[in-house]
Amino acid sequence: MQKIAILTLTYKASGAVEAYRAVGFDGAQASIRGQKVIGVSGRDAPSGSYSDVDAVGTTIVRCGGTFSKGDSLIVDTQGRAIKASGLIS
Repeated sequence: MQKIAILTLTYKASGAVEAYRAVGFDGAQASIRGQKVIGVSGRDAPSGSYSDVDAVGTTIVRCGGTFSKGDSLIVDTQGRAIKASGLIS
């Protein structure tokens, strides 16, 4: 596995966050399909702890399905990367 994180940010977890999952701007693991996120967690983070997210560059993320090189991705309800399909409201 390889990643090239250009910008890594610190956040305070507002709920348990699993490693390699998308994190929302509220510090919680992403839980809404298509949610805008601050980045991807680099490790497990217990609620209330400080941890890091990769915000710019490439990183490792859990996947919730299959996709091909060049596909647009969004997050699912478990903070995993999935292929974007159709319009997101």
